[in-house]
Amino acid sequence: ADAARIGQSPQSICPYLLVPSASWRSARPIREHRCTAVDPFDAPALEIQAGLCLEAIHTRCARYTAATASRRAEWDGTAESLAAFDARVARRVPRVVPVALDRPNAMAGRLATLGGTRRLARLALAALMVAAAGLLLAARFVGGA
Repeated sequence: ADAARIGQSPQSICPYLLVPSASWRSARPIREHRCTAVDPFDAPALEIQAGLCLEAIHTRCARYTAATASRRAEWDGTAESLAAFDARVARRVPRVVPVALDRPNAMAGRLATLGGTRRLARLALAALMVAAAGLLLAARFVGGA
């Protein structure tokens, strides 16, 4: 759903864009993403992720082409293995990892304007504290002898 809203498919995401644990990637720009095409891994800016890494044009990225060329050089040189490698690159699936179409803690609708679950919890706690203070003050001044 989120990938359709953004206008991309999971296949258009750069295979080198992963989170540090290398166990999943998101279909939208997040700070946890790392470019694994370079060593040490680098954190691409959110704008670069949105405009390059998470789009089908990621194949034009200099890091992508360099990493692909490096992997190609590691092959034993036989035509069969290079053809198989080229077929994998054409399908853009050098690594198969799950793609999160939405972050687990992301909230949709009006609650998203509050800043997510952590901020919502802080606001609820602050409102509870103000209400408790109001009750204490009311009990002190309104109560009888």
